[in-house]
Amino acid sequence: VFAADGTSLPQLLRASQEAADYVRGSRQPATLLLSNLPRRFGHAATDRQSAYLDAAAIEAARERDPVAAAAAAAVQAGLLSRSEVLAANDEIGAAAAAAFAAARA
Repeated sequence: VFAADGTSLPQLLRASQEAADYVRGSRQPATLLLSNLPRRFGHAATDRQSAYLDAAAIEAARERDPVAAAAAAAVQAGLLSRSEVLAANDEIGAAAAAAFAAARA
C-alpha cells in the first residue's frame, strides 16, 4: 500500500510514482491510499451535499481543493500563466462534457 495526503501535491506525486514503479517492476498490483482528500462535489448528480453538510463544511472542502491548490502553485511558481490554467480547465470540462454526451447516446 502506498499512501499520501491527498491535499499535498508533493506527497501525491511521490506515492503515485512509487506505486507505478512497484507495479512496473514487480508486475503485481498496488493500492494507492489517499487520506485527507476533500470531496468537492457529491458522489452523483442526485447527491446533494447540503442535505448532510452545512454550508461551512462545503466551503471548507472547496478551499482545500488540491487541484485548485496545484494550479495556484503552478501559476505562483511561473510554470503556467493564469490564462493557461483556465484554458486547460475549459479543455478538460469540454472533454468531460463530450464523454457524458457520448455515454448518453
